[in-house]
Amino acid sequence: MSTLPRRLAASFLFVFASWAAAEPAPRLDARGDPLPPGAFARLGTTRFRDGGFIASAALSPDGKLFAIAGQRDHLRLLDAVTGKEVRQIKVTNAGVSFLTFSPDGKRLALADHRNQVQLYDVASGAPAGQFTGGPQARLSAFVFSADGRVAAAGPEGFGQKMPIPVWEVATGKQLAALDGLHNYNVRLALSPDGKVLASGGTFMPRTNEDRDKQAEYSQTVQLWDVTTGKELRRLRNEQPGHTGAAFTPDGKALVVCTAASTFVVWDVATGKELRRFAGRRNVGATMQFSPDGKTLAASSPDGVVQAWDFATGRRRGLFEGPRGRLGRVGFTSDGRILAYGSNGVALQVWDVLAEKRLTPEGGHEAGVTGLAFAADGRGLVSVAADGVVLTWDAAGKETRRLALRDDEMLRYGFASGRSGHATLSPDGRFVLSADPMQGGLRLFELAKGRELCTFGGSIMAYTPGGASSAFSPDARLLLTAGTDPRAAGRTSMVRVYDVETGQEVRALPGPPAQSVNVAFAPDGKTFAAASNTFQGSVAAETRVWDAATGKELWQGSRPQTQAQGLAFTPDGKVLATRDTGGAVVLHDALTGLELRQVAVPAGNLGAAALVFAPDGRTFAAATTKDNLRGVVGVWEVATGTLRHEFAGHAGLVSTAAFSPDGTTLATGGSDTTVLLWDLTGRAGAHGPPRGKPAAEELDALWATLEAGEAAKAFPAMRRLLEAPAEAVALLAKHVRPAGGKDNDPAAIARLIAALDDDAFDAREKATRELEKVGKAAAEALRKALADRPSAEMKQRLTVLLEKLRPGETAPDLVRALRAVEVLEHLGTPEARQALGALAKGQAEAPLTLAAAGALGRLEKAPRR
Repeated sequence: MSTLPRRLAASFLFVFASWAAAEPAPRLDARGDPLPPGAFARLGTTRFRDGGFIASAALSPDGKLFAIAGQRDHLRLLDAVTGKEVRQIKVTNAGVSFLTFSPDGKRLALADHRNQVQLYDVASGAPAGQFTGGPQARLSAFVFSADGRVAAAGPEGFGQKMPIPVWEVATGKQLAALDGLHNYNVRLALSPDGKVLASGGTFMPRTNEDRDKQAEYSQTVQLWDVTTGKELRRLRNEQPGHTGAAFTPDGKALVVCTAASTFVVWDVATGKELRRFAGRRNVGATMQFSPDGKTLAASSPDGVVQAWDFATGRRRGLFEGPRGRLGRVGFTSDGRILAYGSNGVALQVWDVLAEKRLTPEGGHEAGVTGLAFAADGRGLVSVAADGVVLTWDAAGKETRRLALRDDEMLRYGFASGRSGHATLSPDGRFVLSADPMQGGLRLFELAKGRELCTFGGSIMAYTPGGASSAFSPDARLLLTAGTDPRAAGRTSMVRVYDVETGQEVRALPGPPAQSVNVAFAPDGKTFAAASNTFQGSVAAETRVWDAATGKELWQGSRPQTQAQGLAFTPDGKVLATRDTGGAVVLHDALTGLELRQVAVPAGNLGAAALVFAPDGRTFAAATTKDNLRGVVGVWEVATGTLRHEFAGHAGLVSTAAFSPDGTTLATGGSDTTVLLWDLTGRAGAHGPPRGKPAAEELDALWATLEAGEAAKAFPAMRRLLEAPAEAVALLAKHVRPAGGKDNDPAAIARLIAALDDDAFDAREKATRELEKVGKAAAEALRKALADRPSAEMKQRLTVLLEKLRPGETAPDLVRALRAVEVLEHLGTPEARQALGALAKGQAEAPLTLAAAGALGRLEKAPRR
């Protein structure tokens, strides 16, 4: 066995041992919550949030805990004051219809879409029973009696009448199956002692005979004897539909709210109407009495809460909360009235009588869908699905909040909190937001937050896992993808608009497909679209056009997979496509020639962000792991291996962006937060500084930089960044400028021109000579192909580039390119000097080009 593998193995052990020895203490965000490993800042908060969709939320009877249920296999209990997670309860999630506490607050009842109601112990999280034998339907209501002995559920029959089950809580035994009149939107109330059940709702006719009963049944509330299952009486009201009901704490009266928001009070014993009063429109979806029975509070889905002194009927308060956010009402042990609800991702809580928001301000309250760094890297703009745009400074402080003026979007489009589509222009002047009502895209001017125009309804306004629009680098043009409403089938359509005028510049029809991703090349000369075709079998298709003429340059297809992402490298030479087959494919952007495939786990359709670092040597791609939690991996292009993985979002990762200097990766997710990840180790996110490396460690670090797997070399790169002087000396010693005789650019140009010579022999000779030149001619060949040559010349250029297709990068070149990356991230005068020496190497050599590119980026960046 040679000594080199042993030396490399020893080096790896040495580096990893020194890395592991510096176990970092948990870093905290601005609110004092732990940051995930590798992150140095969280913009926004995880408090009163859920990473996925909040299907239901419930407030404990004493007002101290919130329970929230989402799409995962656990319930979360939050402190009602701070929003911090208290504990989790493991559940079997089959879709949550609702969640509610028992009256004593000791149990949680969860009803799912499989017609099951599960009970859990709040203190321990252990299962505490279940109710079975109910209707095979989703439940629209579930109630406990005030003494906690009896529970009942209302079936959502959607026109089919189903029995109302009543259970004994202690045993789970079904006490009755009541034959109610209503078959839709059934609402229930149990008397405090659990002996009387009130049921109401709506009746949807299925036959002509049923239509005669529609008004009568919808105007009727039934009272039942729970013990015998017999109907006691019917309470008839002239207004149809019932949205909510509640017994008074003494059980003597029943309050029912009609669909017209009229509150009717009946005497339970006699069925006599006692009085009625009017509420705000839609108020009454939930009703609750205060523990002392003196106050009645009712809420509406549109954020309004009303409260009355029940004895006198006088209004105690009228609260108008955020539209589409609040839908529930509860009381605390000290008698405060709390209004609460969510937009599907974040909870908001208000003190009704004080009209005071209790949940903290700041950060996003919907999934983050777009990110853009300032040109100098000292600030960040983020946009969320609810149309809120935030600006952050270099310290992570929120400096500006702008709510786009779009009432329809705020009211209807994002009530669920699911991430919608948003695109920020490169210069930060514009943002595109989905139009949920018309299916198009709305262009907003960020300086004033006003809408400028809306781009047609054929645009795919919401595209899971991809961007259906892109700005040109100068923000003068807008690229959109969608379907052509004038064509049969799902024919794709790519359109180009002038941003200043809103005028359509070009419309490019595609195949019968669903266009999901579009991107402009950084130089603005080409653009690309990725589509999913469904002709016979599914396939991911990529097309690239010349931006000036609209001429299609090339197209390619990958069968049995679907497109998930599309991105150009910063120099525009490579186009990366991502698909559900678990690969990122790198193509020559001008020819379509496949350069490399990188194995990347398939991302969730809503979590497939793909973005290149400024130097183009790495890219970040979002994937998902356990329980729909987003993970972002950084892959090295030269080796095609994973360099590092960042995990910390509580939900899917929908967008990502590198800082201009490539030292920071920002990710935004459905959990409403932005996380800033340290790619260098110098921000302290990976442990405290370890001092200067000794000579032995420096030798080990140099050896480790040659590792074939990027994950082994990455810690060594970070360690070198901790010691600038020693790192520059080490790398300048070992990395030399690329040698060899320069090829004359003029001679290469003459040979390329000869490829179109009238004489066959001249064309053949030029082809042979260019093959000898090799990679040094690659850039000139690419440029010639981009100049729309003749068919003969195009064929010869394509063949030559095919022969120059890069294979595996040599280990010594991989190490040299990593060294250039370290020098660029150091950015010291000494590091710049070392890069300058490397940039003087053989023209067109990969190392020379890498060093020159690093110097160019450093010249644009602030001096360190």
